[in-house]
Amino acid sequence: MPRPAVSVICPTYNRSSRILPTLRSVRAQTYPDWELLVVSDGSSDDTDEIVTGYAAVDPRVRLLRTSRQGHPAPVREIGLTQARGDVIAYLDHDDTWLPDHLAVLVDALHHGSSGTGSGARAGAGAGAGADVAATGAVRVGPDGTRTSATGLLDLLWHPELQIVSPFFEPSRVAHRAGLTEAVGGWRQLDCGLEDWDLWLRLADTGARFATVDARTVVLEDGGPSRRTRVPRRHHHPLGHFPDLRSAARAVAALRAAGSAAAMRDSARADQIAWYRDLAATGELRWPLQAGRGRAGPGRAERGQAGEPVSPAAVTELVEQALGPVDQTAPPWPDLVVSRQPADQGGGAVIGLPLWCGTPEHAERVREVLRHRQERQLGLASRLLRAAGNTTAGKSGLLTSSDKNRR
Repeated sequence: MPRPAVSVICPTYNRSSRILPTLRSVRAQTYPDWELLVVSDGSSDDTDEIVTGYAAVDPRVRLLRTSRQGHPAPVREIGLTQARGDVIAYLDHDDTWLPDHLAVLVDALHHGSSGTGSGARAGAGAGAGADVAATGAVRVGPDGTRTSATGLLDLLWHPELQIVSPFFEPSRVAHRAGLTEAVGGWRQLDCGLEDWDLWLRLADTGARFATVDARTVVLEDGGPSRRTRVPRRHHHPLGHFPDLRSAARAVAALRAAGSAAAMRDSARADQIAWYRDLAATGELRWPLQAGRGRAGPGRAERGQAGEPVSPAAVTELVEQALGPVDQTAPPWPDLVVSRQPADQGGGAVIGLPLWCGTPEHAERVREVLRHRQERQLGLASRLLRAAGNTTAGKSGLLTSSDKNRR
């Protein structure tokens, strides 16, 4: 059988006939040069038989069986060992693609690059080629009702943003073969962030990323995922208090009406300043449009696809994305108050939960937050100090006097 251009890896477990829409969406691709590797993770129902029957109709579909792994990372790794294509794409068993998905990704890999990253070629922009490409997506509920969709701001990729945001679900991504093996492959993380972990390691090696302003993937919201079920183990410490009761009072002070409004304003200002700084470097670029056109319908005045985004344009995008400020929403609604072990000073700590898979990644996120959320963290530091924080300035928060001593 001829070697395909694209290998699609689809891990599955006990999906039964519900996998059929996923399989059909691959067969419906306008780009025909693919193979589909469905890797069954020890399925105990009729999933394997259904996929085998589908493979009998289309020999581009192959079923790979493995003993139960219980995690998608090693299952995807098994698929990678059997993949023959020069391009690797991923598809989760509950997601589907629009017919032009693979065509859009292959075109982006050949013609587009963000041009950012420590190893990116000088001047790499639209037309330079990419190592990793991702499209937009819509998210639907179990009944097929659309619940959300990616916006243009979601597709402005930058290595620094990749540190603090997972960006892309696997079903939206394709990359050149051999890239994952070069950075250690898919790693098994209990927190459900193995995709973010991989994209970050690729970005750290200077891989060239391209995004496309086309929603070619339908992601199914099937209820709580691993990343929402697993407790977040890493936090950004905001303050230390003598006991849980005083820490709880401090959280209430942060959420008091006047403080909450100031925190929301600070968050908005931090976000705009952050994106403006990234745009000023010339490394923040417009996503491509399917077919290598401009950056999207109605956006011609904002810049060419793949070209740098101006600070003025990104300010407009951020303001549109943030929209009107909800004056009733508390800032940082998921703050955590926890006991501090006696060997670490005892008392209680207020922390901002971080979605990170490793301690090393968590520290990188903290460093970005310290640099990019100075207004929010500075205000929180002052409020917590007034509420009795015993270590303001020692947890990564800077007061005015701390900054002056730097």
